[in-house]
Amino acid sequence: MSFPIKPHDILSLVEDSTAALVAAPTSVRRAYVCVVMAAHLAEHVAAAKGYDAAEYRDQVERTEPALRLVRDLGNYAKHVHITRYSPEAEPLASFDFGNSHRSLADIMDETDEEGWREDFSTEGFYVRDSSSQVHSLLAVMRAVVYFWREELLRLDLLA
Repeated sequence: MSFPIKPHDILSLVEDSTAALVAAPTSVRRAYVCVVMAAHLAEHVAAAKGYDAAEYRDQVERTEPALRLVRDLGNYAKHVHITRYSPEAEPLASFDFGNSHRSLADIMDETDEEGWREDFSTEGFYVRDSSSQVHSLLAVMRAVVYFWREELLRLDLLA
């Protein structure tokens, strides 16, 4: 017998862990749980709908790039090695914005999603993706949660 967990259960865990990270944005444990839980949602949805997991994951990651970043972070967090690149996640206080000398204000100006500006605080984790773009982990997790809510609703998997 398989473990009786459904996609909406995983989404609920992702939402809960994201809310816990918002409450304690410097918690490594909470950041880890967020990305690891979210990294597996595509496989659970694919299994529930009878889709090929790799094809479905590629499709949704093209739709929402935050999903790929979360998968990479989750895989890196679990296995400490991934072949494409090593995503970086650091507390803001120690984050190296690189040779461009980009400030947090510069990054905030690039945030065009309404309401996401509140995610940029003086605490929390910021991640550098494969193209060396810097993102707030809270903003990434918010994008992931929004995407999966809509996707599970579209696929009739919220119940």
